[in-house]
Amino acid sequence: MTDLLDRAAAERAAGRGETASKLYNEAASCCQQTGDLQGWTEAVLGAASVYLFGSEPGKLPAQLYDLLARTTDDTNRARIAAALARCWAYAGHASRAVQFADEAIQRSSLVGDPELIADCLDAALAAHWGPDDLEVRRSLADRLDDVAAHVLNPNTRLQAHLWGLQVACEVLDVPTMHRQIRALELLGEESPRALFFAASRRLMLDLLRGRFDTTEQLISIATQAADQASLADAWMVMKAMEFYSAAQSGDTLACAAGAELVEAFALAEGATAVSAEAAFLWTCAGRPDRAQLLLAMFHGRVLDELPRDVNWLLTVQCVLEAALFVADREVIATAFRLLKPYEGRSVINAGAVMFHGLTDYTLCRAATFLGDNATADRLATRALATYERLGAQWWRQRLRRVEARVDVTLQVHLHRVSGGLWLVGSDSDAVPLRFRLRPGAGAPARGSDLRAGSRGWRHYRIRTRPGR
Repeated sequence: MTDLLDRAAAERAAGRGETASKLYNEAASCCQQTGDLQGWTEAVLGAASVYLFGSEPGKLPAQLYDLLARTTDDTNRARIAAALARCWAYAGHASRAVQFADEAIQRSSLVGDPELIADCLDAALAAHWGPDDLEVRRSLADRLDDVAAHVLNPNTRLQAHLWGLQVACEVLDVPTMHRQIRALELLGEESPRALFFAASRRLMLDLLRGRFDTTEQLISIATQAADQASLADAWMVMKAMEFYSAAQSGDTLACAAGAELVEAFALAEGATAVSAEAAFLWTCAGRPDRAQLLLAMFHGRVLDELPRDVNWLLTVQCVLEAALFVADREVIATAFRLLKPYEGRSVINAGAVMFHGLTDYTLCRAATFLGDNATADRLATRALATYERLGAQWWRQRLRRVEARVDVTLQVHLHRVSGGLWLVGSDSDAVPLRFRLRPGAGAPARGSDLRAGSRGWRHYRIRTRPGR
């Protein structure tokens, strides 16, 4: 049995998570049959340690719960409960994770081991990663920072800095973002794992602030660090670094290649959030046809029924971006309704992998499309001010391009004539057109006969809008 666990640990250390998982499962089965509870615990926790974020967890939650029901030791119960909380949170079932995260914190507090407490706080943060839990995350991240401040273990300090960065990005605290990334870089001098996170998150911040010249160097650093640390899922982060750099630098060919790969992974794993990211990348590649194909899966009740977990804001933001690109009115209206209560929020991919703009940005564009000009103007003003404060050049330029297309106002005159037509323009250059007045509308719309109103000239102010 010890041999199986040692082999599994070696495979995990080498970054071969799939092989390690099979060995851990084999060891767990043997220990269960022989009644070796401690060996069984180590085997199942080992399997949990190589579970990939966002993938299907299979039987792992059931294995962990079976162990939890048989365990009375506070240390092991805390470890198992924390692993179970992470498993459900990473699988998109945060509501199932909370009770286990609460028990993990309670049990670890009884034990009093700072490293164990920090690990359980990390699990609790994962369980409270939804859009409505921001204040809970801030409190838990502060507690984790306090515990990790007196721990030498680099992995414990890494957890604290990553959560500190995540929360800073969510509340757009720029000085703290810089401080946490610098802390990761210093930690990277003693830990390849920390160096990987430092390089990847440094690129996130550089792209946020409109820098593209560091991409190649930071991807190289992250790649080497991931190899040294044997991180099984590092490839996904490095692909995100590559593809989002291409999107923001205007490399549409590289962006299309990235969208193809991301879409294939999303469909193979059934990962809804990744499908939304793929749709956004197709918009950056200038491919409305491919974006529309992915948007089809978000029609109906899909958006309404998404779990409010770590991926909720990211999914709705990316879907709305794609829907605006192809003028998909149904999805735009639904996403606008769902996202509007989250005005003023920063959208961050899990673990501060990438900045996806402000909700104000997509909401103002959606409001314009739907004809709510007062809301659009208010949100656009606030989004522009925030982007300028952040130094978010690419995002600011996108918003200004949208504003340039939106704010075109024309003064026209209408005079009713025979045949259901109206003359539009001045006496000298009027053009006959057929209009239909919508009840309560401030301007006529193209369409059927104008049926109401008195004879004579009328004056309307018409604002042009993208997609209208």
